[in-house]
Amino acid sequence: MKSLNTITFLSLLSLGFLGVSRSYAEENAQEAGHEMIKNLHDVTTINQEVKAAGTLPAKCPGCAEKEPDLKVTLDKKSVDLGRPYYRRDNEPYVVFIKRTSETPAKVDLPFKNNYRTCAKTYFGSNPYNGSIIIDCLMYMTQYVDEEISLNLKNLPKLKAGEEDLIEVKFYKRDINSDKYRIEVKHFGEPSLKEEIDKKFWGDGYNVGFKEAEKK
Repeated sequence: MKSLNTITFLSLLSLGFLGVSRSYAEENAQEAGHEMIKNLHDVTTINQEVKAAGTLPAKCPGCAEKEPDLKVTLDKKSVDLGRPYYRRDNEPYVVFIKRTSETPAKVDLPFKNNYRTCAKTYFGSNPYNGSIIIDCLMYMTQYVDEEISLNLKNLPKLKAGEEDLIEVKFYKRDINSDKYRIEVKHFGEPSLKEEIDKKFWGDGYNVGFKEAEKK
């Protein structure tokens, strides 16, 4: 009789452990299921955010090809662009200019054009044939005051709080030369572009976005 009671007790104990094990396993399965659903939700949410971000319109389509060398805001009638620095031949110096509803209709952009010139010249003669030799012994950098005049009357008027972008690129075929050209582009509606390689005598560069008049 005692043996039977012992067997019964052990059987009940085993069933109890089995029940606890099953209950614990079920809880783990439920937690794992909830965790999996949560992870799937997080991944889906991230994918949706990435997809949505990819469809957002760029603030300045096409103007992010190169990080600008200078950023300025047209908040007064004259905005100094400083000294454009040229790293290599034909590599542009890029300026991003923000226009707002407070920007004047005409803005001057003074800057200093730098180029290399000879500071000390050597004169001599070739000892073999007597020909004259002229060479530069020392170079120096010259700075000349220049100016771009932006006439913005042909661009769309901006409402309070609105803004758009004007990009100015300076190019030099030879970074040591004083000759350069500019490319000015307005990013907005409509998008306009002007390229000027000829300097107007006494007036600097005059940019009026005259393409807008044709529309």
